[in-house]
Amino acid sequence: MKKLLTLIMVLAVSSSATYASSFWKDLRNSFRQDVKATKQAIKADIENAKAEQEKAQAAEKASRKKDALNEVNTNLNNLNKEMKTVKADKNISETERVIKVRILQKQIDFCNNQKKDIQKW
Repeated sequence: MKKLLTLIMVLAVSSSATYASSFWKDLRNSFRQDVKATKQAIKADIENAKAEQEKAQAAEKASRKKDALNEVNTNLNNLNKEMKTVKADKNISETERVIKVRILQKQIDFCNNQKKDIQKW
């Protein structure tokens, strides 16, 4: 009887020791998996935030480009209208007309260069 009781106790201790070691291994492995999953989630969040920030910057840049083009186009249209009125004006001398036309043409050329530069953005 003592031998049987001793055998049962040895089996119980060894099985509990085996269970305990496998329990701690499983616990350690699950903790490692949780840490890896958390790191991956953080990396994914950072990448998503960077992508969203780049999208916002691209949208802002496109908006600024559009606004700048609209401003230059408005200025160019005004200069072209003024050029037409100067050319059509019969009350000014030819010298005065040539001077005004040259000045306006330089401003128009400058606006066209600005427009080309803005479109390169």
